[in-house]
Amino acid sequence: MDRQQHTLNGDGRLSLDPPRAAEPAGHFLYNPLSPVPTCGGAHLHGIPGVFDTGVQEQRAVQAREDVWVYTSAPLTQDTEVTGHVSVRLWAATSALDTDWTAMLVDVHPDGRAYNVCDGILRARYRESLEQPSPIEPSMAYPYTLELGPTSMLFRRGHCLRLTVSSSNFPAYARNLNTGASMPMRASPARRCKRFCTTRIIPPSSPCRSWLPGKAVELKTLTLQSYDRVRFRPITQKFHTRVPVGILLLERICVVSGQRGSR
Repeated sequence: MDRQQHTLNGDGRLSLDPPRAAEPAGHFLYNPLSPVPTCGGAHLHGIPGVFDTGVQEQRAVQAREDVWVYTSAPLTQDTEVTGHVSVRLWAATSALDTDWTAMLVDVHPDGRAYNVCDGILRARYRESLEQPSPIEPSMAYPYTLELGPTSMLFRRGHCLRLTVSSSNFPAYARNLNTGASMPMRASPARRCKRFCTTRIIPPSSPCRSWLPGKAVELKTLTLQSYDRVRFRPITQKFHTRVPVGILLLERICVVSGQRGSR
């Protein structure tokens, strides 16, 4: 299979259309010795000369062969997305353990691509962050990646883009694919990844939302940090809109692979 198929210059497509039944799963090779570099994101601070936080242009990272890229057609109207975003991924790996990463991207008409939100999940923690569950190599499992909250207005003429890979380093430690609990004692191993089907689960929005959703309510959140000068905690309160209830939405994104259920 052509590994260029779903790279930045390939034919990866983000749409409402279900995949064709005969469409094969796609593959890419993840090498822990050459991880996908961190570029932006919701981190407290970056590393000077290594990576910056926040919103950054993503095309250089998305040009890698181990980053799979799926882009929608240009939007016909302004589209607001407010709340938590998650990605449901059905995938397999030849490794004993691996990581899955996903990023929602805003693509401008001139091709510039900027990160909106992103997330990462270690395969053995797909069911619980407290009780790891090993995976069987080459067996497909469902994964839910939480990309975090956003309140984004995608302008008419822009495109939505989903990228999927297996590393985001150095913001997150590399998975060496060995299944060892102490990565520093293990030797890294290159492993092949296979995708079957993927979808984005967007949040609800009270206005200009292009998907069905529920109302939002005003809640007070407390943010606590630490004053390193006076050596005392700082507590701040602010208001935010958050989605009410759990959303069960129709599929809005399907990428290469076997047909999945709604």
